[in-house]
Amino acid sequence: MVLMIVLVVGFMAHLAVDLGREVPVHVLQVDRFGRALLHGPLPDLSEVVPSRFEIQYALGEFIERARGVPTDRVAMERELTKAYAWLGPRARAFADDWYQHNNPYERSDSESVTVEVTTILSEDPQLERWTVEWEEAVRRGGTTVRTEQWRALITIGFDPDVRDRAQLFNNPWGIQIVHLDWSRKFTETK
Repeated sequence: MVLMIVLVVGFMAHLAVDLGREVPVHVLQVDRFGRALLHGPLPDLSEVVPSRFEIQYALGEFIERARGVPTDRVAMERELTKAYAWLGPRARAFADDWYQHNNPYERSDSESVTVEVTTILSEDPQLERWTVEWEEAVRRGGTTVRTEQWRALITIGFDPDVRDRAQLFNNPWGIQIVHLDWSRKFTETK
């Protein structure tokens, strides 16, 4: 009986220690050829500065997530949640207003939109101001009914509060879109 009590107390003490311990997060780094490499434990993210290529990749992903309209509402919710993780207050207000007047859930009842980013440019030496251009293919019943050309003007910053373990998978570089404005270019084709 005493042995059983000792074992239970020992197990409970071990469990309490394990519950208080954090599991280390490891990052996966991609080399210049696009091959994934295990890099190691998560570094101090307040000192990580993304490269031009990483910012371009992130902005392309953001546009695809924010502008695409899949027919699967669960997939759309997941993509919009990931897109919103990048938005600061002003950019979030723009997106909220846009979606209030252009509800993607209602739109998905009749059509889908796929996005192909064509250009991501910045002539700003600090890499804060960006122009992103893309084409949207609007489909109904699996048939493309039109394509539209779009452009976004984006200003980014880096928010150290975003750079924590909880945000690692939604916004690994701590990029925050502080200003966002998109509009259709008037070169519609069929």
